[in-house]
Amino acid sequence: MGRYAPRHQAVVLQHDAPAAYCLPGRDPRIVITQGVLDTLSPLQLAAVLAHERAHITGRHHLVLAAVEAFGRAFPSLPLARQSHAEVALLLEMLADDRAVRRHGGDAVAVALCEVAAGSAPKAAFAAGGSGALVRIRRVLTPAPAHHPALRSTILLAAGLTPALPFLVACSA
Repeated sequence: MGRYAPRHQAVVLQHDAPAAYCLPGRDPRIVITQGVLDTLSPLQLAAVLAHERAHITGRHHLVLAAVEAFGRAFPSLPLARQSHAEVALLLEMLADDRAVRRHGGDAVAVALCEVAAGSAPKAAFAAGGSGALVRIRRVLTPAPAHHPALRSTILLAAGLTPALPFLVACSA
C-alpha cells in the first residue's frame, strides 16, 4: 500500500526499484516508487511527473482502448495486430515531448534511463518500458529544420483549408 504525497501529487510506493506510471480511469493516479525519489534529481522527477500527467490529461488510455478494440475486431489484419504496440510507443513519445518542453531533453533522457527497468501494472502507462532506448535516442537528437518552402506550403494549406467548403459551394 502506498501513501499519497501532495508535494508530488502522486502515490508513493515503498519499493527500491525506480518506477513511475499512471493509472488511468475516472480517478486517475500517478504512482512512483521510493526508488524514484531516492534516484532522481528534482528536475528529473519533475520531468517524470510531467510525462505521466501528459498521459492523464491527453486521455491516452482512451486512444489505446480504441486501438485495442480495433485489434480485437480485426485480428487477421497485420495493421490491427501491430497497431497497439506502435500506438503505445507513439503515445509515450507524445508524453516525452511534453516533458521535454517543460524540463529539457537531458532531464527526460536521464529519468527514462533510470526508470526504464522498473515494472508497472499492465493497464498502466509506464515512464520506462520496452521502447525506452528508442525514446531516449529521440529525445537527445535535435529535430531537423524543415526547408522554408515546406513550412510556407504547410502554412498556406492550413490557411486555405477553412475556405475550401466556401470555394466548393461558390463554384457549384
